[in-house]
Amino acid sequence: MNTSKTTAAPANIPSKKDLKREAKKRAKEAQAEQKRLAKEAKAAARKAERDAKKFGEKLEADAAKAGEIVVKNAETQSAQAEVRAEKARKALKLRERFARKKVAKTSDAKSEASKSDAKKAAAAQAAKKANAKTADAKTAAKKADAKKAKAKKAARANSSTSAPTKVTVTTAPSPSATSTATVPQASTAAKSAAASNAAAAAKPAATAKPAAATRPAATRTPRATATRAAASTSASPTVAQLRAQAKAAGVRGYSTMTKAQLVEALAGK
Repeated sequence: MNTSKTTAAPANIPSKKDLKREAKKRAKEAQAEQKRLAKEAKAAARKAERDAKKFGEKLEADAAKAGEIVVKNAETQSAQAEVRAEKARKALKLRERFARKKVAKTSDAKSEASKSDAKKAAAAQAAKKANAKTADAKTAAKKADAKKAKAKKAARANSSTSAPTKVTVTTAPSPSATSTATVPQASTAAKSAAASNAAAAAKPAATAKPAAATRPAATRTPRATATRAAASTSASPTVAQLRAQAKAAGVRGYSTMTKAQLVEALAGK
């Protein structure tokens, strides 16, 4: 039995119209999705731009702050360096002043030492002259004593042949100072010889009188020397003179005393 088979279309297969509609629908959905993605991309780009701008501004602010801090630190260090330099200059000036004062004190000490050496030399020379004068006076006195002894011997030799008489013999330059000696009475020639011998003995005695009056220089104590030096310079003594007097008087610590202290110490001595 021939039966014709007919193939019927399946019920779930869409038609062309449905396919076209579906394609258009999907195309619209794709376009909407693209628009949405484009909007989101634009929004993300704007946000990234805003974030980048904010980050850049923040970096610029941080850099400005860091620059200000660096500048402030540099200014502070510069001010501190200037302060240190000023202190160094002041210290250098003080050292220079101290050095000048030290040099001045050294020169003053040297001048005082030279003055004291000169005074010592002058005192030594004066002492030598005084010793020489004393020696000359002693020599003159010895010569006068020798001449007196010779005159006495001559008078005694002449007195062995005559009676004793009184003869006035001048022994000093003043007319009131006379001495009476007993000599023997002799002839006119013996009297004239005795008179000449007596006159010869009187001349050396008169010459030796001022020499005999000169006494050797007595040893002066430091206190007496200081007193006389203070009296001689009491008008306006300098500090150097007062220190020399204090040194001669044996005052301790005279080199560091002031003028008033030196005067008080010398007055106490």
